[in-house]
Parts: sequence; C-alpha cells; structure tokens
Amino acid sequence: MAQIWTVLATAIFYGAPILYGIETVASQPKLQTVINWNPLSPLLEQARVWIVDPSAPNALEAVGNQWTKLLIPAGIALVVCVFALWSFNREAPRIAEEL
Repeated sequence: MAQIWTVLATAIFYGAPILYGIETVASQPKLQTVINWNPLSPLLEQARVWIVDPSAPNALEAVGNQWTKLLIPAGIALVVCVFALWSFNREAPRIAEEL
C-alpha cells in the first residue's frame, strides 16, 4: 500500500495547481478539465486568491463560472472519504494485532 500511495500522492501533487496557476494551462482545455476534477484544485485556487493574489481567478472562475462543475471534485472527494472509512472499519480489528 505504501508504494501505491507514494505514486498517487505524487500524481495528485503534480495534478493540482500547487506550483502553477490554473490560468497557465488555459490554452489546453482538456488538460484544464482534468486538473479541475482534482478535489484539491478548487481549494488551492481559492486559497491562491485569499493568500497570494487577489486578482487570480477564484474556484468558480477556474471552472468557467458553472458551479455544477464544482460537483465533480466534490463527488470524487466524497467517494474517496467513504472508501477510506469503509476500508478503515474493515481493517480496524486487525490493526492492533499487527502493531
């Protein structure tokens, strides 16, 4: 699991607009759509507006001023949280034995 998580964490890091703004990939709409599906993207774009650059596009502007497009990353985050809760509840009885 550790190797899988390392690869996924790296992909999430580079797939989220942490080191770059979403406006830098505006010339490639397909790539921008995939980046906007990342559950961290709306949070990071809004944080950029609040902390770094008030003139940067906020989360709603980054997805084209359609709030329904923000439901995709919210849904992905919800599915991941439900899976994590299910997985934890399934493995919790065995964790004490492993430690």
